[in-house]
Amino acid sequence: MVVSFQVFKKSSLNGKVHMYLTKRQIRDFVTHAEDIEGAVLIDPSFVGDRRVYAQVVLRFRFGREDDETMGLNFTKTLCVETKQVYPPVEEHHATEIQVSSVSLHIERVQSLPSDELTKPPPHGSITRNFLTCSGTVTVEVSLDAPVYRQDQDVTISVNVINKTSKDVKKLKVKVMQLSEVPMFSHTQRREKTLSKAEEALLLPPGACTQRAITLVALVPPKRAQGMVFLQGSLTQTSSGASLAQTTLLPSDVCRSDVFGILVSYIVRVKA
Repeated sequence: MVVSFQVFKKSSLNGKVHMYLTKRQIRDFVTHAEDIEGAVLIDPSFVGDRRVYAQVVLRFRFGREDDETMGLNFTKTLCVETKQVYPPVEEHHATEIQVSSVSLHIERVQSLPSDELTKPPPHGSITRNFLTCSGTVTVEVSLDAPVYRQDQDVTISVNVINKTSKDVKKLKVKVMQLSEVPMFSHTQRREKTLSKAEEALLLPPGACTQRAITLVALVPPKRAQGMVFLQGSLTQTSSGASLAQTTLLPSDVCRSDVFGILVSYIVRVKA
C-alpha cells in the first residue's frame, strides 16, 4: 500500500537549514489545538557546536505595510513557544540573540464545537418610550439558525408592536461585523455594515406587524474592504476574499489578554 501526503518545505538562503511541515493549517478546538509536526534538516559542518531552535511566533499586523516608513512598524510579534532541536534537549530558555534562520508561515483555523450547532437560534427584544409621544414601541427579533456560514442567507424575523400615539414609518435591518483589539490600552472597536435592508411600515397606533427579512453577510466591494477583517491566507495569490470567522474563546480566557483581534457578527434592527 502506497501512502501519499503533502509536505511543505522552507530553506534558509544559504541552503544549510531546511524545515519540513506536514500541514500549515493548525486546527484550534477552543480548549486545545493540534500539535505542529515537522522535521529540521541541517548541515552539521555549518552548524558546528552552535544550537538550532524551532519557534512558534504569532505575528499581528494592525496597519498597512505600504505605510511603514522611517522605521515605523505596524506589526507586533509574540513568541508562543521555543524548543531546541539540535542538539536535542528536554527544555531550554532562548536568549535575544538566538534566532531561528528559517521561517515558514502556518495557519491556525478554529473548528466549530458541535454543541454550538444545537444551541437555540439567537433572539432578543426591546421596549422603548419617547419624549415626543406617549406609549411604547416593542421590537422582537429572532434568527432562524444559531450558526451561519459565509454567503448563507440570514432570515430575520421581526415583530413590531406600536403602543404609541404616532405611526411607525420605517424598519431598518443590518448585518454587521464587530471587531475589537483588546491588547491596546485604549481598546479599539469598529462596526461595519455588511448588508442592510429598509422597509416602509406605516404602522398606526395600537397595531402590530410581523416581517421576515433575508440578508447575506458579504465581503464589501474592494473600495471598502479595508473597513472589515477578512480571513487570512497562506499565499498572496489566493483568489477570493472571505470574512473573518467569529472568534471563539475558552471560558477561562480573559478577553483583555487576547493577542489579536476579536471578531463577532450581529443583526441590528431599528424601527
